[in-house]
Amino acid sequence: MESNHPAPNGGSGGFEDRARHRPGSSSGLTRNVIHAETCDDDAEEDVARALPRGLRSCEAAALWLLDNARAELGSERLLIGGESAGAHLSAVTLLRLRDRHGATGFAGANLVYGAYDLTFTPSVRRWGERNLILSTPIIEWFADHYVPRARRGEPDVSPLHADLRGLPPALFSIATLDPLLDDNLFMHARWLAAGNRADIALFPGGIHAFNAFPSKLAQAAHERQVELVAGLLG
Repeated sequence: MESNHPAPNGGSGGFEDRARHRPGSSSGLTRNVIHAETCDDDAEEDVARALPRGLRSCEAAALWLLDNARAELGSERLLIGGESAGAHLSAVTLLRLRDRHGATGFAGANLVYGAYDLTFTPSVRRWGERNLILSTPIIEWFADHYVPRARRGEPDVSPLHADLRGLPPALFSIATLDPLLDDNLFMHARWLAAGNRADIALFPGGIHAFNAFPSKLAQAAHERQVELVAGLLG
């Protein structure tokens, strides 16, 4: 199946450079994205607002793909997605593309146990110190190192607070023993309420990053994501 799936993955606010893991892959995409980011007219505004640089990096990468996917990768059929912080960055990137560039070139979004409200949903606030990959203190620590508290309710940081109209179909995947459960339940509901297509896949008994471990839940999540791709690009 011909498709390209840019993935600002990197849980915990990190990034995964997938190009460097593909044998024979070119660094041209990386070079072009860096150039696009440094030439971004809105970069100074983001710096002034104390927004993370990663937002600009993902926006620049997505714009490059929209302009060059056919010539460089042989396809114009694009999906966007990620896990944890990568899902957060994917949602924010879609909003920045729509609002700053009028761009809607992605056919769908695969959003896996993302954090969508850095002012914290009830499930994050009430979780406490029980550490199942994440806990309330761990999430607070990441948020403190990501963006100043005064900015956390802005749509560029907490997409749950954004106008979500005009976004592509999305699949939200979340396990029930994840502090980010409400982020995904609420984001799915708001995505639908904004007039978009959205599905949610709930995985009972799973923890954050459950699909990183060999299990029936992980296999079920993989199969559900394959269905998403087939449905959007098949």
